[in-house]
Amino acid sequence: MSCYREDDDTYYDLLPEALAMVKSLEETLTHVGIDAYITVSGHLKEIMPLFKNTVSINPFDCINELGKFNELGKFTGEFDNVIAIAPPRELMIIADIFGERLIQQPPNLVKELSSKYGVVKYLENCGVKVPKTIMVSDGNLREEVIDIPFKAPFVVKPALLAGSECVYVVRGGHYSTNRILAIVNEVIKCDPSGNAVLQEYVDGIHGSVSVVYGAYGPSFYSLNLQLISIENDRLSFLGGILPVRDYEVVDEARELVNTVYRCFPSIRGYVGFDVVWNDAGIYVVEMNMRPTTSIVGIVQLYPEFGRHLIDERGDPLMYLGDVTPETAYYLVLDRSVGIKASNTKTIRINNAGKRVVVGKEKSMKDVYRIIKPLLNNLAYDLEQT
Repeated sequence: MSCYREDDDTYYDLLPEALAMVKSLEETLTHVGIDAYITVSGHLKEIMPLFKNTVSINPFDCINELGKFNELGKFTGEFDNVIAIAPPRELMIIADIFGERLIQQPPNLVKELSSKYGVVKYLENCGVKVPKTIMVSDGNLREEVIDIPFKAPFVVKPALLAGSECVYVVRGGHYSTNRILAIVNEVIKCDPSGNAVLQEYVDGIHGSVSVVYGAYGPSFYSLNLQLISIENDRLSFLGGILPVRDYEVVDEARELVNTVYRCFPSIRGYVGFDVVWNDAGIYVVEMNMRPTTSIVGIVQLYPEFGRHLIDERGDPLMYLGDVTPETAYYLVLDRSVGIKASNTKTIRINNAGKRVVVGKEKSMKDVYRIIKPLLNNLAYDLEQT
């Protein structure tokens, strides 16, 4: 479930999202008849009762402990398969540990597609629309000038970090060179690899595409709205709404899903694409080789989702909006912020600054009515969607 990161002030803020993803994953796997065991760090004993089965892991050395358990046969003998939710760097290590038993991409593909810079270049070669993107590090930063081949606005983010940690938006010409350098250096300090990705900001509707790839191709996908705010140069993730039912865009998402499979036929498991769409089509800005927060809304609407994660029969590609008439939402809220809705559940961890609230309604309009008072500084006009 989690490694202890004593030097990270955002650690407890991210835990509710991680808990929401893992809990949803357990619920859907259990629903389809799978005995699911969750690894939980020893310092999070308070959440163990939330799960049916748990495996306690040393919070200060959990990645190495996973490797030791695997070598000793603890996992080999007791578990058939593994699903990992982890930041890119840790996911690469876990993929090496479990190899073929990971119901995700093979280790070589995890390594190739985990960098936020490298994956854009791979997708571009596959014919996928992507923003202009460069990567910089301490070694190629000059004191006064950064060679940026596109104009503001642009996004500055770590190359190997999950979520919206240390993500900035440079929005106009009033930013001085010193201010841009300060932002880039701040992001470089955040990144485990010491690299910052600079990416052209695409104006449009922010969303994601959740897809499950099996041995015979994709079997499930959902197009989701992402609630993204921009304030004081920082980009923040507020939650999501799903599924989108504008089928012109949904069809483009389906083509994206199929294009990626044709380009990477060994791809497996849950993959999440962060996207922006406008009149020119869908642009992929990131690709996550693991379950993403959208799984919380998917399982809320479609409990049978787990069978797609374990099924190798090659079922026809299914769209979430075709199997449910309802709309789900999930919000990442400060503990002090309330929400006026009855059909919700809250996922929290003691001492965490935030919590995740999950709910569903009959329509997108009903969802918008409930969440509108909680949204500020959105990157696009949600009402127009």
